Amino acid sequence: MKDKKEDTAFHDHLMKLLVEKDLSSTVVYKSSNITKGNFSKMLTGDTKHPQKKAVLGLCIGMKLNLKEAEELLASADMAFNPYNKRDKRVIQCILQGQYNIDEINSMLYVCKQPQLGN
Repeated sequence: MKDKKEDTAFHDHLMKLLVEKDLSSTVVYKSSNITKGNFSKMLTGDTKHPQKKAVLGLCIGMKLNLKEAEELLASADMAFNPYNKRDKRVIQCILQGQYNIDEINSMLYVCKQPQLGN
């Protein structure tokens, strides 16, 4: 069973990134393709286990580098899967500095891969 610290790891890490990068909540949820309601639940800690597509959307929306993206995923008990086509494409976009969620989702759609956000 997880303790309370593990349950708040994602929420705490997300809040830390928002403050460190001086990011507006509105800009982040819009550029992450996440609804205002779902983003609010993440900020308040009501979402203990977000979906991977939402966390990947946040990585793009907050323009995280690869290390920061890996850390955010880890805080949600997730990781990039090197054998997953979507994950490989997201990593490639991050490494190339491509952070337009609509363009990334269009590319994923064409490749028949799940899109980012929710």
